[in-house]
Amino acid sequence: MVSKRRLSKSEDKESLTEDASKTRKQPLSKKTKKSHIANEVEENDSIFVKLLKISGIILKTGESQNQLAVDQIAFQKKLFQTLRRHPSYPKIIEEFVSGLESYIEDEDSFRNCLLSCERLQDEEASMGASYSKSLIKLLLGIDILQPAIIKTLFEKLPEYFFENKNSDEINIPRLIVSQLKWLDRVVDGKDLTTKIMQLISIAPENLQHDIITSLPEILGDSQHADVGKELSDLLIENTSLTVPILDVLSSLRLDPNFLLKVRQLVMDKLSSIRLEDLPVIIKFILHSVTAMDTLEKTVKKIEPGTAADSQQIHEEKLLYWNMAVRDFSILINLIKVFDSHPVLHVCLKYGRLFVEAFLKQCMPLLDFSFRKHREDVLSLLETFQLDTRLLHHLCGHSKIHQDTRLTQHVPLLKKTLELLVCRVKAMLTLNNCREAFWLGNLKNRDLQGEEIKSQNSQESTADESEDDMSSQASKSKATEDGEEDEVSAGEKEQDSDESYDDSD
Repeated sequence: MVSKRRLSKSEDKESLTEDASKTRKQPLSKKTKKSHIANEVEENDSIFVKLLKISGIILKTGESQNQLAVDQIAFQKKLFQTLRRHPSYPKIIEEFVSGLESYIEDEDSFRNCLLSCERLQDEEASMGASYSKSLIKLLLGIDILQPAIIKTLFEKLPEYFFENKNSDEINIPRLIVSQLKWLDRVVDGKDLTTKIMQLISIAPENLQHDIITSLPEILGDSQHADVGKELSDLLIENTSLTVPILDVLSSLRLDPNFLLKVRQLVMDKLSSIRLEDLPVIIKFILHSVTAMDTLEKTVKKIEPGTAADSQQIHEEKLLYWNMAVRDFSILINLIKVFDSHPVLHVCLKYGRLFVEAFLKQCMPLLDFSFRKHREDVLSLLETFQLDTRLLHHLCGHSKIHQDTRLTQHVPLLKKTLELLVCRVKAMLTLNNCREAFWLGNLKNRDLQGEEIKSQNSQESTADESEDDMSSQASKSKATEDGEEDEVSAGEKEQDSDESYDDSD
């Protein structure tokens, strides 16, 4: 009689575990294999499909994602070596790209090539990167293919210019542009720049915006100068693209002298800009300290007026100064919105220099122009008075916040403002119009125009009612004399903070 050996509990458990493991493994491998085969694109003697499969990418039909069976870098290396070592190289490159062009004639296939590939489940553990690139992006990373792939994309893009897509649908043009962003290397940057600018010239406006704002992420530093020149020309031709162009120019590494020219071009157009575009335009103007510096240097080139000048010369110079003060007013009023330290520092430093230039270059002109252009001169002084008042507020802001980097500019600026008040008074006296000058107290306010409640402003606060009454009295006097425009001066506390004013 043969006795049967009874399995121990431990042996029994091991046997069951082994069987269960075999049972689990077998269906998984079959399932994985089936998933690889389902919706797979047939080769059909296509060198494009065949080489991709050899290198590790399986193309899919319909809405299925293309599958990446190997590491992304491994795929690029394998495909490069396969193409480079092919007997018909470099002709094989043309055949491969031709196969790609034929393949993406189908819109679903093209979309799949622009979307990220699916990493196979059994390869996921070996993948170092969590982000999977699209097939087009992977091909653009292969130097010998990049120029031809870029050419294909730019030829394909116009087909989708005027397609009406719902908000939840994929935007193919935007997806194409995104393929060119953050490439490890651009083989021919000059050619790419040329193609992009040609595309911008024919693209619809919404796509123009997308392409322009993507330029810093597409082009290398070596191409910044070329694209900057192209964009500045486009800025002149198409004002509707002002915002995206200036936004990009602020991000590019460009020659300071070139930026000065562009800033001057923008400042010349400040009066015609749309209100909603102002923040981006101002951001560009204040991108560096040279914005105020440029304005200050520009007005210094305007020769002071003399008695020997003709009436026409006086009128031309007066017009120039009106435009300069208008631009200065726009720039100085930006501190109400952009009150960062660099902006305030620029306004304190170059604001004083502009006022000094006004004293030396413009006041002599006003001396000789007042009698024949009374209203224009008073209007100019009224505008400039509001700007100098804001400079005075900026001085108070600097002292209240005890910012030594700002307060170091305050004494000179206040002295210059005092000189301006005296000079305006002298000009009015010279022209027998001293009644248009009024001396009163100027309140201490912050950048938003709110009165500052502090020890430094107690004296000014005490005189507030007198200040208001003086203002009203001055207006009444001006009305009686038949004068609508006034210039006044304010004297404040121990600092002798003076400003000329038409009303407080």
